Amino acid sequence: MLHFTRQRNSETEDEIWFCEHAPTYTVGTTCPLLSSDLKNIPIVKTDRGGKITYHGPGQIVCYPLVNLRNRKLYPKAYLSIIQQMLLEFCCSYGVDASLVEGAPGIYLPLLGGFGQFANLAKVASIGLKITNDCTYHGFAISINADLSPFKDIDPCGYQGLRAVNLSHYAPLITIDEAEEKLTEKIEEYFA
Repeated sequence: MLHFTRQRNSETEDEIWFCEHAPTYTVGTTCPLLSSDLKNIPIVKTDRGGKITYHGPGQIVCYPLVNLRNRKLYPKAYLSIIQQMLLEFCCSYGVDASLVEGAPGIYLPLLGGFGQFANLAKVASIGLKITNDCTYHGFAISINADLSPFKDIDPCGYQGLRAVNLSHYAPLITIDEAEEKLTEKIEEYFA
């Protein structure tokens, strides 16, 4: 991502990358690097915003590599587009998805947390980086992942925040179907 972003110019086409990571914790620029792996899951320091999150199989990670200048977008507008796109994606499965002010990402109703997140769980995390008006890093959405690694951290730096899979609400969803639907949603916004 970084190599692609550094070498691109105003003529370079935008790209969207999808992947599923091996179990990994990633730490953003606003979180101190932890001294060792957690339960044998590696911790990777990144240059994206945010604190700590988990990535693993059953979770779609999407890296929209977008030239904001070419699209005449400011960073806040870009973040709003990503959030709106993810909201619409979740709602397309009949899920009552929502935003939480000051806590980027997408949240679904789920009892059992506490504090600010007493009735919500996070299904999608967003961590972005912009350099020379071009974005990299992106978002992750849990489809049918093992969520137990989230219990060993404060996801995105929020104590008491729980993680949830979209399959909790849409049991028949598959990674392939979700990726296809996300691709259509991204094309709708960035065509």
